[in-house]
Amino acid sequence: MNALIDPALEFLIFIPGLTAAYLPMKQHRKMSPGKITLCMLPLSLILALICSGLCYLLRIRALWLFFPAAALLCLFYVHTLDVTRRKSISVFLAICGSFSCLGGAADALNLALCPEQTSQFLSLQAALFLHLMCWGAVLLAWYPSTHATRDFLLDEAFAGTWYVFWILPASSS
Repeated sequence: MNALIDPALEFLIFIPGLTAAYLPMKQHRKMSPGKITLCMLPLSLILALICSGLCYLLRIRALWLFFPAAALLCLFYVHTLDVTRRKSISVFLAICGSFSCLGGAADALNLALCPEQTSQFLSLQAALFLHLMCWGAVLLAWYPSTHATRDFLLDEAFAGTWYVFWILPASSS
């Protein structure tokens, strides 16, 4: 049973990720926050269960399904916003890059806690630690992302340097 739960916990990290991605988009949402949540939660849960089942059946690491799952959720995210695709994708990728760094910390903790573990997924303790770190990051970024980041999104001369926020974290993981 852990073979299905462990990868599902890793894929459920998309819920705090999407929450963080929607924070600076208050003025750019096409739907109300309630409708977005009603769509986002079942989509994330179903995607986590499907990916977890595929990991179990195909005996592959969750990492191989993160990219297609993130692309699917990015499509959902982009189509629920009324802002240029470049800006919305940059915000989404910035969150993915930041959370991938936190995933590296969870991998290190997993190795420290279970050096003899042969499973290709995070242990329950490491997965819960990852969720705790990601929700903590969402809470820490709540005020800056709902105030300062909005100003960047309203700027028509959207700086190309924003790519630094997702290229560097994604390349270091």
